Formats: sequence, C-alpha cells, structure tokens
Amino acid sequence: MPGEALAHARYTLYADHAAGHRPAPGRLFRGTAQVELYEHFAGEAVLYCLVGTTRANLTRSIAGERYEAEVMYPTFARRADAIRDHQAARLFRHNAACPPPEIAAPVTNPDAWESPPCDEAEPAPIAVGEPDPTGGTAEPEQGSDETGGAVKKTPSRRTRAPSA
Repeated sequence: MPGEALAHARYTLYADHAAGHRPAPGRLFRGTAQVELYEHFAGEAVLYCLVGTTRANLTRSIAGERYEAEVMYPTFARRADAIRDHQAARLFRHNAACPPPEIAAPVTNPDAWESPPCDEAEPAPIAVGEPDPTGGTAEPEQGSDETGGAVKKTPSRRTRAPSA
C-alpha cells in the first residue's frame, strides 16, 4: 500500500509539472495516478479492512492528523533545526499547523458529522476501479465512444469471420 500511495503522489506531481507545457504526457500521468489510487490502493485498502463507517473513518483520520500536528512534524522540525536545515524545519512547522484551527474545529466535532452542513446530500461512494467523477478534467480517450466512454476494440483474429 505505501508503494501504491507513493506512486499516486509521484504520478500526480509529474502530471502537474507536465500539464502546462506537455499536455499529452500530463494526461497520461494523471490517468496512471488515478489507476494507482482507485484500483490498486483502494482495492488493497478494502482487502485489509481499512475502510469502515464514516464515523470510524473520521475518528481514525482525526487521530492521525493530531499525531502529525502534535508529535510527528514538530519532531521532524526539531531534528531539521538540529542539523541546520532550516528550510525543511519551516516546512515541517507549516505542515504541523495545517489545516488551520478554524477549518479543523468543525471536522473534529463528532456531533457535526450526523448531518451535512448544507442541504446537499452526501455524494455517492465511488466503487473501486471507477474514476473520480469530480475530477472534471478527464477528456475522452482517442477512439472512445462519446456516449459510453468505452474504447471499442477490434475483434481478435480468432473471433473474426473469415474473409471471402
């Protein structure tokens, strides 16, 4: 799972870097990043029972964020300062302060989880293997059917009718 997560992050960074000056490789990297996240990583997460109820997922996420903010990043910052890598120390202190308290407070209130803060319904879950419908930047692949989105394949040599 760490390898899949790192691959997703790496390909996403590559896509962001390429997007401005090389759109085709940028799209390729972005698509590969989505496969790493929605197929490989998500599939493994389900197998390892790492996805639970919304309350359990939020509780676990909050515990992880608190650990990062209160223990992990401050420790990294102290170690970076000790070896005089002040640029890294500043980054770690910044990461420890994210998200800002005014954003973190509503998320850490379990009573706020029961109903959405606005009238919008919670989005439908994304099945493993499906692309993120909120991505919005995906373009149909070359040769794809505009109505169904699936790429039409030519029949294999064995299933084609013999030519006369």
